Amino acid sequence: MISRINVDPATQIVYKKESDTNFEQANKFDYVVVVVDENTYAEAYNDSSNFTLPNPGPSFIQTVKCIVVLIFAHHVVIKPYVEKMDAVLAAWLPGTEGQCIADVLVTMD
Repeated sequence: MISRINVDPATQIVYKKESDTNFEQANKFDYVVVVVDENTYAEAYNDSSNFTLPNPGPSFIQTVKCIVVLIFAHHVVIKPYVEKMDAVLAAWLPGTEGQCIADVLVTMD
């Protein structure tokens, strides 16, 4: 997905699968896109009754300047973190590729 994002050539996109606050702060990125999703069991027979953001999402959101993408099949409580979020995208269940999320996050031609 990242290789197909159409951005200004001066824009640098860095992908890091696991959150690392020290890495993000040391690189002084303009923004960090933080994707917070639910565990795979969320749509199974034993649906989750916990509507809080799973770790490490909350601690990470509160330490870096970020755009938060929420990928959940149900509602989640974000009120405790909203003040620290620069933007929020509720993506729900966007499919396996994620290109639609990238299209929303960047300016397309």
